Amino acid sequence: MVFFTCDGCGESIKKPSVPKHRSQCRRSFKLSCMDCSKEFHGEDYNSHIKCITENQKYAGAGPGLNKNEKKQEEWVGLVQNAIRNASGINPEVKQLLEYVSQFDNIPRKQTKFLVWFFLIQFD
Repeated sequence: MVFFTCDGCGESIKKPSVPKHRSQCRRSFKLSCMDCSKEFHGEDYNSHIKCITENQKYAGAGPGLNKNEKKQEEWVGLVQNAIRNASGINPEVKQLLEYVSQFDNIPRKQTKFLVWFFLIQFD
């Protein structure tokens, strides 16, 4: 879970609680990630979905992917390759698939994919 520090009041905030905090704190123009110290202005914090691990921060571990991240990267690569190699596909479907391929968090399971797909259409 990503935690932020409000640079206006210094309070620690879980990512899902940021909108509520923003409505209460008049000085919360900028948030800082507690793990990687990146600063986010406005709604930029929404794009911060993954951060460095404690091992990377405190033990100086080099960059690397855990098993699930590796699976996810392989899956996204498969989706992108399928789109590139698709021939004779309806142009509207291809455009939709190209839009989906821009994301790096495409769910691998059908049910989760359908929910995710429904939600990204309303962003």
